[in-house]
Amino acid sequence: MQLHVSGQNVWVSKPGKLTHYDWDTGKGLQEIPLANRAGGFIARNDEFLIVGAGANGQALVTHINPASGESRVEENRPAGANGGRAKCAGRDGKHRH
Repeated sequence: MQLHVSGQNVWVSKPGKLTHYDWDTGKGLQEIPLANRAGGFIARNDEFLIVGAGANGQALVTHINPASGESRVEENRPAGANGGRAKCAGRDGKHRH
């Protein structure tokens, strides 16, 4: 369990979830589910970032606004998910391998 504070916004992370608590009453206000294999927690500027892995091995980054509680999940496919070949566009817009 870890405590995260941003201004008067108190958050506690536990395996599988992040909970926002009221500064004055200590009551839980909001719970955000996290990836099963959540790893690093980063406090950056005006957001929290939680890095983890999804069930299929894809990298997941959960972005959370600590003041509003808004969250979004960014998914990234594992390297080689496109058949192991990176596609690069040339100046003419044509893909080259």
